[in-house]
Amino acid sequence: MTAAKERHRAIPASLMQDANHTVPPALFARTSRVLSMTTAAGWVDPPFNTTISNIPGSPTPLYCAGALVVSQHPVNVLIEGLGLSITLLSYQGRLDFGLTADRELVPDVWDLKDDLEAELAELAHAVEAASG
Repeated sequence: MTAAKERHRAIPASLMQDANHTVPPALFARTSRVLSMTTAAGWVDPPFNTTISNIPGSPTPLYCAGALVVSQHPVNVLIEGLGLSITLLSYQGRLDFGLTADRELVPDVWDLKDDLEAELAELAHAVEAASG
């Protein structure tokens, strides 16, 4: 991930702006709409079946209508053929995980949740042991 992020940072921000001027926006919008419709309609299988998103959140407390936000529950959208979406959202130094699954493609998502909890506990134990 570190290498991928470094490569991403190496791309000049103006490159995307230049691409927007090169590809007419109307053509780009129509192309992405057609691709989304054909994928969602099952005409084209997506080249992947899982997405993972890491969304940096606020390191400081947030409030909604004056009430302190104590947790966040990330949920992502699944298109046809996409079986699982794992979304991580940070908030005040912790990570909240969201597992969104197609019950026909991933009927055992609760097992994945249990495995994820066990692995995170093992990782936390290893960090504590290494810290002294």
